[in-house]
Amino acid sequence: MLMVSLLVLLACTNEDDPFAGTDSYITSFSLQQGETVFNAEITERLITVKVPEGISLKGATATVKLSENASIYPDPADITQWDEEILFAVTAFDGTTQLSYKYSVIRSHIDANETVILATQADVDAFGASDITAIGGSLIIGSTTGTDSIRDLGPLAKLKEITYSLTIHPSFAAAELAGFDALEKVGGDIYSTAANIEKVSFPKLQSAGSVFFKNSKLGEVIFSRLENVTKAITLQCPLGGISFPHLKQVQSIHLEDRDAMITSVAFPSLEKAESIVVYFLPSFISGHLNKKIVL
Repeated sequence: MLMVSLLVLLACTNEDDPFAGTDSYITSFSLQQGETVFNAEITERLITVKVPEGISLKGATATVKLSENASIYPDPADITQWDEEILFAVTAFDGTTQLSYKYSVIRSHIDANETVILATQADVDAFGASDITAIGGSLIIGSTTGTDSIRDLGPLAKLKEITYSLTIHPSFAAAELAGFDALEKVGGDIYSTAANIEKVSFPKLQSAGSVFFKNSKLGEVIFSRLENVTKAITLQCPLGGISFPHLKQVQSIHLEDRDAMITSVAFPSLEKAESIVVYFLPSFISGHLNKKIVL
């Protein structure tokens, strides 16, 4: 009986050992500016945040995770000038173990002669601040995976021409694809399967290589000045209305969706098309074409 009691006492004593607390690491670091979050890379006690040119981090809010019960100085909550280099000291719980970290910002440059990728709202905002009006490559908006982060394309309002393709990836979160107020030409494809888009509007676009939209929400598609499409217009979505009043030439038009509410389509200016396919539009009644059209 005495031996059993002794073993129990020893076990309890080991469990009550005080926390050693010798770790002094920053395990994660991020800054939030508005709705945009910038996640830092931490390598060999260097904290690096990549930010597009034209975006200020002044006043951003930091989220920092440390080793258990460790402390950091200066307190990130007291810092507002995140565009500048900062040295942090992290002290372990034991009060003696300490590591230093250097924080810095790397600015990413936008080269308008190459393909431009705007993966986040911050990228879109930075592009707008650059006053670029033409892109020599393709424009890619958003990403195929990750959080829906882009909601406003207003900063792209000065863009007039894209030499190659325009792609809108699924992380585009807005219900309306708008903001291309000055865009007149897309040399390649306009392509999107972004799930949240309910309305598409290109008020000044005159020519494109092709147009492709596919999702389960898109009901309204407006291309007010589009005249020439080199290849196809494909809309696989629950259309309620489309507007192509000035379309003159296209290789083919393909409209398809079992849930579409559209009752009629009109291409009053269309002069040349190889084929027009209206498929699985349950409410469709009639179509109107230019009498001079050549099929």
